[in-house]
Amino acid sequence: MLLLLSLKFGIIPIAVPVCVRDFDIDGELWVKLRLIPTQPWVGAVSCSFVSLPKVTFQLAAFRLFNLMGIPVLSMFLTKLLTEDLPRLFVRPKKIVLDFQKGKAVGPLSNDLKSGEMEEGNKDFVGELSVTLVDAQKLRYMFSGKTDPYAILRLGDQVIRSKRNSQTTVTGAPGRPIWNQDFQFLVSNPKEQVLQIEVNDRLGFADMAIGTGEVDLSLLQDTVPTDRIVVLRGGWSLFGKGSAGEILVRLTYKSYVEEEEEDRAIVKPIDANADDDEMPYSEELGSFVRKERVDQESFMLDMGFTQP
Repeated sequence: MLLLLSLKFGIIPIAVPVCVRDFDIDGELWVKLRLIPTQPWVGAVSCSFVSLPKVTFQLAAFRLFNLMGIPVLSMFLTKLLTEDLPRLFVRPKKIVLDFQKGKAVGPLSNDLKSGEMEEGNKDFVGELSVTLVDAQKLRYMFSGKTDPYAILRLGDQVIRSKRNSQTTVTGAPGRPIWNQDFQFLVSNPKEQVLQIEVNDRLGFADMAIGTGEVDLSLLQDTVPTDRIVVLRGGWSLFGKGSAGEILVRLTYKSYVEEEEEDRAIVKPIDANADDDEMPYSEELGSFVRKERVDQESFMLDMGFTQP
């Protein structure tokens, strides 16, 4: 890696190319992905260091001499590359790579939310996991000639299941067994509904059996919920009455906001720290608490009670 070091002596600036060798960073990296329902599926990536990383390196100008041997430059470059620059990328500051716009921005503070630049994916607040289990009492036109499948819709996202004949376990007529898992992105869980449409494949033609829906506002965050969806419509009885039942297992998981993640970060405690390094106030507090506990224990053993 090549750096351009600008030195100014009086009014004459001098640019010295500096070669950085054996550059090594040891630290814990925080990465957050923003998903989108279209390719490339990841709209943006935010990353930063959880704490100040450990940086080691070697400097040389055109490999002729080691600049670390000059005291002033050594102190300046060491502090710049090991403290000042890495601190710009420690949380809550971050770098945002926006793949949809093809640009990188950073380091950003929490004053500028990453959603302000992620126009293509900022609307999604969570994801919905759907397990299409099976169906019961599905209507079919010809005896034994039925091969149903389901189409699930959430907003602009549309997913089609396998036909009954394509699954691992083939159910009886009117009772298909799918056991398929699907994922959807959710923008408004209080108003959106999951639409389920079941069709029957008859040779080269498809016939609608019925439709149903699930209101996402009834789901609790991260709690798996089983729902029996009654299908309506279809060809039978001119679209009136029940056309069968679908069993689905739903789990909604909301995205954790960055502010909540920041509050959840607890400052690590050095387990290797010596007792001598403990602050005086903590030592005094520990001593007072220990003395009070010992005193109470002694009074209880003697049969006395504390007033």
